[in-house]
Amino acid sequence: MDDDPLSRFRRREDAPPQVEKPIAPDTSRVYQAFEAQDKVLRLDILRTSGESHCPAYAHLLDIVYGSRFYSSISLVFTTLIVNVNGKSLKPVVTALKLQKAAAITEFDAELFDWPADGEPMIERIDITGPQLKAAAMRE
Repeated sequence: MDDDPLSRFRRREDAPPQVEKPIAPDTSRVYQAFEAQDKVLRLDILRTSGESHCPAYAHLLDIVYGSRFYSSISLVFTTLIVNVNGKSLKPVVTALKLQKAAAITEFDAELFDWPADGEPMIERIDITGPQLKAAAMRE
C-alpha cells in the first residue's frame, strides 16, 4: 500500500507524453458583423467611416427593420439614431431584440476578409442625433 495520498494525481513515468496543441490559425482578419454575449449594458457601434459610439441599451427606444430582406436596421436611441445597412442581418436583429449584441461592426475590406455568402455583413453605419447636428453647425 502506498503512503502518499496524492500518488494517484502525480504523473507516472510510463505515462504517454503530452501532445502539443496545434497553433490556432490567425483569426484577426475574420469579419463578424456582431458580437453576442450575455448581460450586455451597452452596444458598441464600431464604424470605419466616422466616430464610434457606445450607447446604453436602457436608452434604446425602438428597433426598426425590414422583416422581408433584413437589409437595413434603424436603432432609435433617446439622443441618436443609428442606421445600419447590409446583407443577411436577421441574426443581428435577433441579438439586438434580446439585448445580447455587445458590438456591431462596419465591414472594411482593408481590415477584414470577405464573409461567406449568407453570413451577416454590415456595409454602412450612419449615426445622426441632436448633439451631432449641433457640432456640425458650430463648424
